[in-house]
Amino acid sequence: MPKFQFQILQHRIRCFLFLVLVCGTAGPAAADSIRLRNLTHRDVKVVGLRDGQLFFRTPAGEERNVPLDAVLSLELDKYPNLGKANEAFAKEDFAAAIKLLSPLVDEAREDYVRVLAGAQLVAALDRSGRFVDAARRYAKLMQVDAGPLVKSVKPSGLPADPAERSA
Repeated sequence: MPKFQFQILQHRIRCFLFLVLVCGTAGPAAADSIRLRNLTHRDVKVVGLRDGQLFFRTPAGEERNVPLDAVLSLELDKYPNLGKANEAFAKEDFAAAIKLLSPLVDEAREDYVRVLAGAQLVAALDRSGRFVDAARRYAKLMQVDAGPLVKSVKPSGLPADPAERSA
């Protein structure tokens, strides 16, 4: 093989190895899923929660949002226990939901995950009759996000007016 062809072959091998290295470490594509009443967004990346809107990025890189109250189910690839907790909650297995949600609220890095999991945890604690725990979690959650989702899960025995709490 002539020296010139050998150099071309070496260059191609280096380029191939570089591509394998870059593509191999990029990680899998986003695989979150958002199910609405008449539409499912698959292979998206949920990126935030603000003012009652769930924000996500499509596979094409476009950022979109949907009203949170229109979301029927949410699957986060990075946090599969959130989906499992949603299923347990729907079956009214609040003990299982609490067990799955507590670590998410305490350990998730993203605020939106802590808010989503925290809101459902407060609701599960309240529905299971653990009012004191629900009130404590609600107070912590209000410090992270006082948006519409959090306000909607106020524990049932918690007075709306702070003056009523001392009476």
